Amino acid sequence: MKKLLTNKKFWVLIIVTSITVGILNKRNSDAKVNSKAFGAMLYMMLNHSINEISIDDLSEMKNAIILDAREPNEFEVSHIKNAKNVGYSSFSLDSVANIE
Repeated sequence: MKKLLTNKKFWVLIIVTSITVGILNKRNSDAKVNSKAFGAMLYMMLNHSINEISIDDLSEMKNAIILDAREPNEFEVSHIKNAKNVGYSSFSLDSVANIE
């Protein structure tokens, strides 16, 4: 699990899943980003400067673990098949240490 936690692809999947779902939910919203760090990350995501993968590519990855960082009530509404909900407000690395 330690290898997984230090793997860039792992963290990209977490970020992509969280951001993509958030963007889709806020697409027609006038929401503003107050955090400069989050704004920079969001800017990079929207400019496609971070490698993206398709759902088909993701489904072909044999050892991929998809972590959904939304809150449980959001996860219950919709989520990617076999994704693990890790929450956002209560997230810690310890909470995902034993996920397989």
